[in-house]
Amino acid sequence: MQPLMANQADLAVRVKSLERRVWIVAAVGILPWLGVGTAGAIGWSRVRSMTSIALPIPIEAPEVRAVRHDGAVVARLGAAGLRLRAPLRLASEEDKEIAYFGAQGNGTANLTLRDAKGNIVLIASDAKGRGGFVQTSLDADRILAYLGAADDGKSCFQLRTPEGQRFAFAGLNQHGHGMLELTRSDGGTSVSAGAEPSGDASLGIYGANGKASVYLIAEPYGGVVRVYDPDERIAGRIGSSQGRGGAIRLNGPDGEPRIGAGVDQNGDGFLHVHGADGKRRPN
Repeated sequence: MQPLMANQADLAVRVKSLERRVWIVAAVGILPWLGVGTAGAIGWSRVRSMTSIALPIPIEAPEVRAVRHDGAVVARLGAAGLRLRAPLRLASEEDKEIAYFGAQGNGTANLTLRDAKGNIVLIASDAKGRGGFVQTSLDADRILAYLGAADDGKSCFQLRTPEGQRFAFAGLNQHGHGMLELTRSDGGTSVSAGAEPSGDASLGIYGANGKASVYLIAEPYGGVVRVYDPDERIAGRIGSSQGRGGAIRLNGPDGEPRIGAGVDQNGDGFLHVHGADGKRRPN
């Protein structure tokens, strides 16, 4: 068989990265220009009238750099991947900044996104060393949602109106228990769900005056509902009676009991009525 000339060879090249060296795999008919006379000389084999051969050739991996006007390298693209040097700013077609990624004055990372008008709509950063946070907003002053570290260092989640008034809060209360709070437009609490210092779950419903109206709590002996008057005195109570069954108590304007009904320690039902003088009336 007559050998093919080099310019007749059909070359197919693949490049694989391996420790800054590449392997060039060439598929040729016959390579007389390498001085190869037999197949066994360099370990190549015939496959469907074609021959494959692998030659290790050391090649330095290229690196592309982007340099600032002062000579500082701000981006590198090479064997180690793509590396960017903060800060990174993205601009719109009108040359307005729409995204910023860099460091704050204290050296922590900061991501800021802006709308077409330049208003800040999202910030992800560090809350002055208390932990990370993410917040969305209409602008720098009107925050819509906040997730992250609160002023006391505890984590929290907040939702606000477009005017900046907080209407929902989820976090930890002063006792370290989880809580959820909903507020009215004037900032007063309308609903609060969480736990008592003892750890028992509770739910409070508040009136327009900001004082408790109805309070539900899971006490050790069972659930209890308390109803309050405008002065936050207990007007009525219904629920478990220390494990002996259900009980009802109605109080007078002075907060003292007037009517009580329930189950006594013997398991018998009772009804107690008291006068305004506090004296018990006959059953």
